[in-house]
Amino acid sequence: MLKSSNEEAYQTDRLARPRNHILEKLEMRLAGLREEMEIAQEWLANPARKELQKIKYMLDVRMRTIEKIIKTLEMEDKSWTCSDDIDELMFNAECLKGDIDIELSDLPSTSTLEYPRQEAPKVDIPHFNGNAKEWPIFFDLFTEVIHDREDISDTIKLNHLRSCLKGEASTMTI
Repeated sequence: MLKSSNEEAYQTDRLARPRNHILEKLEMRLAGLREEMEIAQEWLANPARKELQKIKYMLDVRMRTIEKIIKTLEMEDKSWTCSDDIDELMFNAECLKGDIDIELSDLPSTSTLEYPRQEAPKVDIPHFNGNAKEWPIFFDLFTEVIHDREDISDTIKLNHLRSCLKGEASTMTI
């Protein structure tokens, strides 16, 4: 009887681990969205067209990432439901994007597209040396900051990835 109890506990723990990792990712992305929203609200108080466009773009990226994580959670655990706090945060982010659009329509337009040029953002992404324990953190950060950006070409993304790889990881063929 003790053995089956231990087996059940092991199975429960084994099944909960991936879900917990996904929930941790969700919390991290929600924190990032909250930070972007604070920055956006500050810029709305003193608008500059280029900065507002960048902020709106980053809000879009973070919201898409959060929506992907939520879909993953819903697929893996049919009993999981999105909390009211998350729904409210996403709604507020969408409203903030609308406020940015209104503000942008009131500012003088320029003839060029003002999304960031194809360069890596000024965010310190840790180097990855091949240590499997460090992979989830590196992967999540690289994915959010570089890979999910649509304004950066695949070539620049690949070059940035190569620059982040050190030691054993840098010898692997990409």
